[in-house]
Amino acid sequence: MRHEGRTLMVAVGSNASRAVLTTKLADVGGVDIRPARVVVSGIAVGYSGHVSARGYIPAAPFASPGANTPLTAFWLDNDQLAALDRTEPNYHRLTVTTTSHPLRELLDDVDSAPLRSPMPVREFAIYASRHGILTDRRSTPLPFSTQSAVLAHLAEALDDPSLAEPPAIVCARLGDTDAGKDLTAGKDLTRRIQSRGQCRPDGLSRDTAPHHPDSTAHTAFGTHAEPDDEIR
Repeated sequence: MRHEGRTLMVAVGSNASRAVLTTKLADVGGVDIRPARVVVSGIAVGYSGHVSARGYIPAAPFASPGANTPLTAFWLDNDQLAALDRTEPNYHRLTVTTTSHPLRELLDDVDSAPLRSPMPVREFAIYASRHGILTDRRSTPLPFSTQSAVLAHLAEALDDPSLAEPPAIVCARLGDTDAGKDLTAGKDLTRRIQSRGQCRPDGLSRDTAPHHPDSTAHTAFGTHAEPDDEIR
């Protein structure tokens, strides 16, 4: 498969679902995208320090030395990346080199060694939160799991028992966009998360990384069977 003119976008959260991504990219050839499974070193997944428009606490990556995280990736062209940017106002699209965060293929859920091919991957894109990463009382990032878990954490940390109600009820309330309200429940929770020091920077560089001249340090691979779609 040829990837000239395309960027490998490593997805975190709902963008890992091909169905979600196809919908977002419907006007720019999203129907043609195919997923690949990868393992990224030095990056883990937690929760962003904000409430999404749909009322849930979304996923976000953070720097985590020693971590090896299985993720889904897609090869996107410039138009598709620009279209995806427009759907992610709460995230920065970062360029990450595979010398800083090695990336390798995941074959049949078996972690492989870096592969050599004529099409090396020197860098990849990943969307990082503009709001920081949710942490526990020791400023350690909360690992990504379920909405029940993160809402229970916030209910205790913010002394707000309403967040301990069933997640479907809480998320519906947080996603309410009643135009008559000056501050929606979701925006209010985001404000409280930030003002009460419940998050910290993700530790990922905000600089666009240059191409590394040593192609032997990088990885290349094809695309594989589509994983089960999962909204995160």
